[in-house]
Formats: sequence, C-alpha cells, structure tokens
Amino acid sequence: MKLAVNGRTVLRFPAGQSLIARLSGLWPPAVTDDLFELDYAVGPVKVCGLLGKPLKAQAKADRMLFYVNGRAVLDRVLLSAVREAYKGRLPFAGISAGREFS
Repeated sequence: MKLAVNGRTVLRFPAGQSLIARLSGLWPPAVTDDLFELDYAVGPVKVCGLLGKPLKAQAKADRMLFYVNGRAVLDRVLLSAVREAYKGRLPFAGISAGREFS
C-alpha cells in the first residue's frame, strides 16, 4: 500500500504489515509502544482495532479515532459513549489519576 501526493509516493507500507507497524512509521514511539490489538466477536458483532493503556489516555476528541466498517467516523454520540464507558477510569482533567489499572 502506498500514499501518493501529486503523483509522488510519500509513504509506502509493505503488504501484510500490521496496523501497529504501519502506525509506528507515522506516530512517535511514545504513542505506539503502548498500543495493543483488540479482536473480539459475539454473534454478528465484531470489534477490532488498537487500544492504549488508560494511564496514557488523552481526553481530546481529535486523539480518539473511530472506524466503522473500515471507514473513519466522526460522531459525537460514539465519542460520548466511549467517554462515559471510561468515566472514572481515565486520568484526564477532572478525573482522579490516583488509581492504576492493568
């Protein structure tokens, strides 16, 4: 896979490369070193992707990326649902950072 801008290849990713390996070429190690893969299915519902450790979490909406059926999604309801699900578990503004989770 490659990314071209004005006919010039600016990024090239080898076939079969994992998502974490690809992101490591774009994001700093401080972000990618702490990511882990999620692949879970129940009946017709499948959830897969990458997650970060709670102590490295950031509350900024532009730091949370969501994809549904392979397409990027910017949805306030989805963002609110994720924030509510992790309420009290993530160390960002207004939430206690005194607890550790593994």
